[in-house]
Amino acid sequence: EEVPQPASFADVCGRSGLLHVDKEEGSCPDPAFLDALLSSKKIVVDERLEPREDTGEDLSEGAPVDGLLGELSRGDAEEIAQKTAAAREPPAEAIAKLGRRARLGGVSILVAGALFLLGEGARDADGVARWRNLRKLLSA
Repeated sequence: EEVPQPASFADVCGRSGLLHVDKEEGSCPDPAFLDALLSSKKIVVDERLEPREDTGEDLSEGAPVDGLLGELSRGDAEEIAQKTAAAREPPAEAIAKLGRRARLGGVSILVAGALFLLGEGARDADGVARWRNLRKLLSA
């Protein structure tokens, strides 16, 4: 049985996109060091997690953590890269896009509900929706 090779830090940051570093967004006192780190073939041997103080209960210290970066194999990184190649965009843009889609979905449900209520209010005595009743309802 072949032992899987651990993923290098370049695999984690570059190919798989698990860690996103935007050099344009922030500032770095040593850009050469950052470039060397992001292209490093060294593997993650030791890592630790420190919970932030300003997070909610779900991200608190007692929350379970699965799959640290040191456990990622090169095959895992390649698989992630293949699955996410088409949707490779910065996380901030992906979150903004998701928010826009959620708002659009909410508005569409609101409009569908309003149309349903209008249709229900435009029914005749026999229970059939009529356009003339809708005109009367809207003009009143």
